[in-house]
Amino acid sequence: MKNNRWIGGLLALGLLAVQPLVGSVTAQVALVTPPRLDPERTDRQARILGDQAAQFARGGRYPESANLLELALQLSPEIPELYTLLGQVYLAEDKSAKAVTLLRRGLEVAPKDSSLYFTLGQAHIRAKNYPASIDAYERGIQLNSKDAFPYFDLGNAYYLAQNPDKALASYRLAVERKADFWQAINNIGLLTYEQGDPVAAIEQWQKATALDEKAAEPRLALGVALYMKGERAKGLNLALEALKLDRSYADPSFLKDQLWGDKLVTATRQVLDVPEVKNFLKRKS
Repeated sequence: MKNNRWIGGLLALGLLAVQPLVGSVTAQVALVTPPRLDPERTDRQARILGDQAAQFARGGRYPESANLLELALQLSPEIPELYTLLGQVYLAEDKSAKAVTLLRRGLEVAPKDSSLYFTLGQAHIRAKNYPASIDAYERGIQLNSKDAFPYFDLGNAYYLAQNPDKALASYRLAVERKADFWQAINNIGLLTYEQGDPVAAIEQWQKATALDEKAAEPRLALGVALYMKGERAKGLNLALEALKLDRSYADPSFLKDQLWGDKLVTATRQVLDVPEVKNFLKRKS
C-alpha cells in the first residue's frame, strides 16, 4: 500500500504498539492508554522525514514528498519548517487552496516565522487573491527585511493588483538588497516601458542582459524596444538570440503570464511578424 514504507518508522517510535486484549470491551477501553512518546525523539524523527521529503521534492517526486511531510507533521506539529516545505510541495502540485489552509495552520504554531508568510504569499498569488498575497508578504517582510526575493514577489503581487507604483518600489528594494537580481531589473523595465518611458526601460534591460547572457526575457524585451526605436538590425539580432535561448517567448499569451504589458506585447507581435523572425520560428517548429 501507499504508506507501507513508513510503517517501520512508526514501529520504531512505538506508535503502532498493540495493547493486549483483556476482559470485556469496556475493560479494554479502560486499559488501553496512548503510548508515552519522547518529544525529542519524535522531533528528531520528524526532521529526518523532512530531510527525506526535501530530497524527493528536489527530484520532482512531489506525492512522495507530501506523504512524508504529512507524516512528519503528525509526529511533530510544532516545526514551522515542515509547514513551509509542505506548502511549497502543495504549490508544486497546483494545490493552492490546500497550501493556504496548511500555512495558516503553521502560522498558528509559529506566528513570527517569515518563511511561512512568504510561502503563504505565493499560495495567494496562485489563487489570484492578490490583496491577501500583498498582506502576507508585507507581514513577512516586517519580520525579515533582509532578503531580496520577498520584495520581488511582493512587486509581482502589486503588479497583478494593478498598483504599478508600489510594484516598482518593491522591485527597486529587491535590487538594493541584491544588485545582480536581473529578474527584478527586468521587471522594472517592463513597468517603465508601459509607463511610456522606453529609454529608461532599455537601460534596465541592458543591465539585465549584461548580468546573465542566457536570460532570454530581457534580451527579447531589449530587442523589441530597440527595433521600435528604429535600431532595427540590432533589435532583430537580439530578438533572434532570445528566441534561440527560449522559444516560449514567441507566444504572446506566455508573455502576458510573465507580466508583459499591452504596449510591449503589441510591439513584440510586430517583431514576431518580421519575415526573418517568422522564418526562424518555422525552421524551429
